[in-house]
Amino acid sequence: MLEYNALVENAFMHPQFVLPNNISLDLLQHSQAGARPHGVWFALYFDCNATKLYYKVYGSPYAIAAVETLARLVADGNLSIGQAFDAESLRQQLNMPYPYMNVLIKLEDAWMGLSTG
Repeated sequence: MLEYNALVENAFMHPQFVLPNNISLDLLQHSQAGARPHGVWFALYFDCNATKLYYKVYGSPYAIAAVETLARLVADGNLSIGQAFDAESLRQQLNMPYPYMNVLIKLEDAWMGLSTG
């Protein structure tokens, strides 16, 4: 059984940026990557007016924690659309085992899709 660090537990138990039901999708830039049958899927929604990144996710607690951490970085002004994020640094912060690196690769695909979409 995996033991998760405090950052993963906090992001998993207290997500702040899951896509709310009352937001009009027409106003949001959207990108997605992964596939549920493959074990990880991200849908990212960027609100340009509020400078917030919302998401839907399917996957492990690491997937949830990774996208929640990314959304918090955007909300705090530490990451902008079009700016690459450091997947290895995020992996280390989450104490994510290397076999879960595919989670970050798919998240990065969805993130980069926002900058080109």
